[in-house]
Amino acid sequence: MNAVMLSDDLKVAIRLKFGNDKIVEKEKIAKVIKCVMEGEEGKGMRERMKSLKDCAANALKDDGSSIQTLSHLASQWDLGK
Repeated sequence: MNAVMLSDDLKVAIRLKFGNDKIVEKEKIAKVIKCVMEGEEGKGMRERMKSLKDCAANALKDDGSSIQTLSHLASQWDLGK
């Protein structure tokens, strides 16, 4: 995953805006931290992140989609396909 996907697609992160000198001003950092920790946007990000965490945990269970997909792939390789 990259910053664009996390911020624009999944909406679980906020990207900081860099100045022309490639340095982020401390005021911008403070604003983003306050937004994440106290704001409604941060609350939504935490809820979406919990949902992603739960989905990932389910996919990794013994009967989860990741295990099933890898098992199917291994079976296909074993059959020489």
